[in-house]
Amino acid sequence: MVKYIDPQFEDTSIVRKRRPPDPKRREVRRERMANLGFPEAVERAHEDALNRLDRADMSTATLRRKLQGVGYRDEVISEVLQRLTRVGLIDDEAYGQRFLRSRFNERGLVGVALQQQARLKGIPDEVVAHFLAELDSGEVEQRARRLVSGWLRGSRPLNDPAPDDFECDPEKPPPDGDYERRYRKLTNMLYRRGYPSSLAATLVREYLGEH
Repeated sequence: MVKYIDPQFEDTSIVRKRRPPDPKRREVRRERMANLGFPEAVERAHEDALNRLDRADMSTATLRRKLQGVGYRDEVISEVLQRLTRVGLIDDEAYGQRFLRSRFNERGLVGVALQQQARLKGIPDEVVAHFLAELDSGEVEQRARRLVSGWLRGSRPLNDPAPDDFECDPEKPPPDGDYERRYRKLTNMLYRRGYPSSLAATLVREYLGEH
C-alpha cells in the first residue's frame, strides 16, 4: 500500500538521518576491489574517478587518496591518474591556481595561511609558490584593507583614542583599553590570514586613527 504525505498533517521538516557507513561492508568492498584483475580494476577505478570529478574538482593527490580509500591497488590508481592527466581532466596547476585565487578573493588568505589550505587539498608546493610569487604586493595590501574596513564597518566608534606612548609591537601585549583591544583583534585577524606583521600593524593603526 502506498502512503501519501499530506503536508497539512505531516511534519515534512523532519530530515531523515543518513545511516553511518558500515565498517564491515566497507572492508568487504575493499577486499573485492583489491582482488579484481588489472583490466577490470582499471575500468572500475576509472569510472569511480570520473564520478568523483563530476561532483567536485580536485587535485591528483586528493583523488589518489579517495581511490585508495575504496581499496584499489596502487598500480591501478596510477594507471587511472595517468589517463585522466593525459586528457586534461586533472590538472594540478590549473586547479591550484583556481583554488588559491578563490581563497585569496573570498577569504583574504595569503602566505602561510594559504599554504596550509593548499596542503589540505593536495596542491603541490611549487604551484603555491608560483601563485604567491605572482601575487602583487599592492593587491595584497588592498585585500588587507578590505578586511580591516569590513570589520570596522560593523563596529561602534572608539571610546578612547590611541595612547601617546602606544607601541605597535606584536611581541608586546598592549594595555586593555578600547583602542588596544581593537588593535589586538584586528592585527590577530590579519596574522591568522597570513599577512606580514609590519603590514598588519601599519594598516590597523591607520584605520583606528580614522575611526
